[in-house]
Amino acid sequence: TAGADTPYIDYGLYTMIEPINKTYFKNRGLDDNGALYKANHFDFARHEDVITLATSPDFQKDAFEELLEVKGDQDHSLLLEMLDAVNNPDMPIKQVVNTYFDQDNLYSWLAFNILTGNKDASTENYYLYSPTGSDRFYFISWDNDGAFRDAYEEMRAPGQSPGWDTGIFSFCDNVLFSRMLQDESCISSLSTAIDTLYET
Repeated sequence: TAGADTPYIDYGLYTMIEPINKTYFKNRGLDDNGALYKANHFDFARHEDVITLATSPDFQKDAFEELLEVKGDQDHSLLLEMLDAVNNPDMPIKQVVNTYFDQDNLYSWLAFNILTGNKDASTENYYLYSPTGSDRFYFISWDNDGAFRDAYEEMRAPGQSPGWDTGIFSFCDNVLFSRMLQDESCISSLSTAIDTLYET
């Protein structure tokens, strides 16, 4: 596209990816000053030595961003509060989900990744977003290059995809999802979301 003699090269879907930034939120009429984190190796464990307030004398930005890359507000107090709840075995996970997450968003996001076999979404390749003044987090899909990968690899080389790392099992290395998958009410809500997404 650089000139009349330059042939157009189609790079496929890669050229159509919209970056998640202030423009992304403005285009959707959403708050662009809220908390926004890109999960890199984030398993919802507490990581008290790394995930701290930015104002803490122990705060180490590089270590923090190895887990969660900060893309929005620098106030991490809601994040810490949510992680304390997720990692508190005395607090029912259903209560944690009801308090700190938009249920429709969470279950739909998880259902989408399960249905497409996107194993890369357990601890990375998603954003956590919380609008200003909100006490809830929303999942935003990112990358999705793991979606349908097993079927593709199986087509290229039958028997290549090991069965042990497929399906819902791949989400068990995440504290939040692991706890949810041990709770009957969360499993029921997830099953409903999967059925609805699959059928519609």
